[in-house]
Amino acid sequence: MGNQYKGRGDHSTMVYKAAVFAYLLACCTIAAKAQQCIPDPVYDIILTDTTLKWAESTNCNTTHYIVNIRSNGVLEYVYQANDTTLEVSFLSYCRTYTFHVTAIADHIISDETLSTETIGLPAGTNITVSNFTGNQIDQDVLLQWHVDPQYIYCAANYKVLLWAEDAAVPEEINTNQNGYFIINVAQCMNFDVEISVQYLGNEHPVVRFNYTVPEKTNPPTLVEVRQNAISINTTWALQAYSLNRCQVNALHVNGTHFNITIPIMDSPQRPAIELSVPGLRASSMYFFNVTVENVAGISKPFQVAVQTAPIEPELDQEYDDVPESVEVTGLSSNGTLSWTESENCPGTQYDVRIETGTVVEYEYVTDSLSLNVSFLSICRTYHFFVTPVADHVLGRESSIDATVSLPPNTDIVAKNFTCDQVERDVLLLWHVDDSYRYCVGYFNLRVWNEDSEDPESYYVGQNGHLLEHVAQCMSYRFELTSHYNGVNGSVRYFNYTVPPKTSMPSLVEVVQGVLSINTTWSLEKYSINRCNITALYVNGNHFNTTTYPIVDAPQRPDVQIGISGLRADSMYYFNVSTQNTAGVSQAFQVAVQTLPINPSVK
Repeated sequence: MGNQYKGRGDHSTMVYKAAVFAYLLACCTIAAKAQQCIPDPVYDIILTDTTLKWAESTNCNTTHYIVNIRSNGVLEYVYQANDTTLEVSFLSYCRTYTFHVTAIADHIISDETLSTETIGLPAGTNITVSNFTGNQIDQDVLLQWHVDPQYIYCAANYKVLLWAEDAAVPEEINTNQNGYFIINVAQCMNFDVEISVQYLGNEHPVVRFNYTVPEKTNPPTLVEVRQNAISINTTWALQAYSLNRCQVNALHVNGTHFNITIPIMDSPQRPAIELSVPGLRASSMYFFNVTVENVAGISKPFQVAVQTAPIEPELDQEYDDVPESVEVTGLSSNGTLSWTESENCPGTQYDVRIETGTVVEYEYVTDSLSLNVSFLSICRTYHFFVTPVADHVLGRESSIDATVSLPPNTDIVAKNFTCDQVERDVLLLWHVDDSYRYCVGYFNLRVWNEDSEDPESYYVGQNGHLLEHVAQCMSYRFELTSHYNGVNGSVRYFNYTVPPKTSMPSLVEVVQGVLSINTTWSLEKYSINRCNITALYVNGNHFNTTTYPIVDAPQRPDVQIGISGLRADSMYYFNVSTQNTAGVSQAFQVAVQTLPINPSVK
């Protein structure tokens, strides 16, 4: 009985000891938890030159610091520091960044402290421009220049002094762009340019450049034609010096029966040039081309067709009668110009001159009371002048303004439809047959995109239209109709899809742990790029490429990527790219360091 009692007593003692041990263990656990330290936030974040410093968080042991660097709200870099300094010489000069510093102790994170700083330009640094270029656009010139990329944010303003070749003083321009548009320049005109960078009130060294507008040929313009029985006399104008300063050397005449070169001593006035072609046959048609030679070469020829007057028998009497003027009765739909007869003088001929504006296009002499001008451009308005001529005596000219009629049932349709993307816009271009280039008053362009049920309608006076802010891979349907004098051409339909383009992801957030890195990524907006995104790729230096399939949708929510199984306190580099119908995008490069393992945590 005593042994049994003792046995029962030992069992009770063991139960009691176990209960006491469990109580003590619970107390130790609670005490350990109570001893965990929450680090104080850092303060006094200061940027000195390219070193970022902050006051130490001292209330916890084994404290580290995470530094997030943002610009304009975009996360650009993440670093871990073991002390209270970080060298940031890799950041761009003159750019403003926000530094977010967080203290970490035993994986417990303090409140974040922010400081916005600008990376200062080192003392004594000189910023100069380079890569000066000039590009002519119609009658204007775009001057452009560049600075070293590391100083791109320091070039807040440029001071430009621009000397035209005949200017006594320069034009001073202050601009925040790395370019300047000079309007209404002349070919071969020379400019001297001085450019300096201005930053924080300081002007950096001046750089000098020279630019000459490219050479271009100088086409002649016919001012007047006078002909008799044996000669043709013409007056020619050269392109104005204000439009083309390239030195003119000669005027060339190349005809079916003659070739003439007239040397020219060029000057800014450029007076009209008189050209006489003698020794011709009476009542004969002559065709010849007139060109101008300058330092750029020989111009496109101006084509001329002129008929000499007939020779009348010499009579020993003077004609007091002047041929009566005629009445120009009109231009028929088949292209025949008609006029009434001048009846008071026998053998009267008629000089017909055809002009557009003040330019003489054609001139003919005929015995008839009509002239076939069906070769003229359809729908274009001409000035017709008819002068009776009898025995080389000119009567008073008569004139009429008339438009060459569009033949009945002519269908003017657009063709050669093209689309060219210019940044985020698309330039639509089309053409009509050259015979009808004067026959279009306007075009009605109707545009459907893949989201619209009803089209947008545009009334366009040119043979093109700029469609703004398109999305890559977006499909359009176009309906185009020409209109002239109330007559509509046939409707033409065209389809166009904006070419595909890759879409690089953007980093939104990085959260690192001891053995893992978690990132959040945003995809390019659907309104900018509709090309179907199928996957996101992560390729690192210590892990194989991981593919994250994506089911694309217009909302395009952020993509969460977690990388686990990493080593503590190690730097990892990896690239993130997306694949869409255009292919795999340029990679977004990331460098992130995992947190260290605290030795006190088992």
